[in-house]
Amino acid sequence: MKRGFKDSLVVILSANDASTMKNLLLNLDIPFDCVLVLDQGSTDETANICEEMGVGILQLGLPQGHMRCCRVGLDIANEKGKKFLYIVSGAVRFLTHVAHELMLEMVRDQNLAAVAPSQLIVDVSSNRTFFSSRTKWDLEAPDWGHDFTVFNPAIDRIEADFCHLSCALIRVDFLNEAGGIDDRFTSHLGDADIGYRLRMNGRSSAYLQQSQ
Repeated sequence: MKRGFKDSLVVILSANDASTMKNLLLNLDIPFDCVLVLDQGSTDETANICEEMGVGILQLGLPQGHMRCCRVGLDIANEKGKKFLYIVSGAVRFLTHVAHELMLEMVRDQNLAAVAPSQLIVDVSSNRTFFSSRTKWDLEAPDWGHDFTVFNPAIDRIEADFCHLSCALIRVDFLNEAGGIDDRFTSHLGDADIGYRLRMNGRSSAYLQQSQ
């Protein structure tokens, strides 16, 4: 099995994502026996695609909310004794070998709690693409946002306040010691809460610029 993933649970959060699911699974480029799709009552072909490709699927029945799904993923990772939890939204597209790139950095830095790729965000209305190097928290607003710093190929890793859980690899024991996932929060506030608690415990979060 490819490095690191025998100790990992990969959860894909799905809600009628059949149009992207097959491509997403193929581009993960990891063994499917460590992948579990958490499906929120999809009425499309998601279940059929998972069965066809030999990927496990857990039917949650109804839309649960992002943080609730993440907490379900963490609970399952703990039940299975996994060291790493990789959370991926069913709508994500990969431009690089993201799963392997995140795992290599996690193995390299034993104090790293969460790591995510940079993002190329498409504005459908203007057909423009924006490079986001990381998410950040603005305490003056207060609000969260993207750091649209121009991509610098000489820099790979950038430290961050928190990792957006649309696509992030997390070290399970660090997340447990920080209190786990509070699913009372909405998505972005929940991500920021996790990042804050990890940092209070002396753990770091980061984004990899060349992982996209």
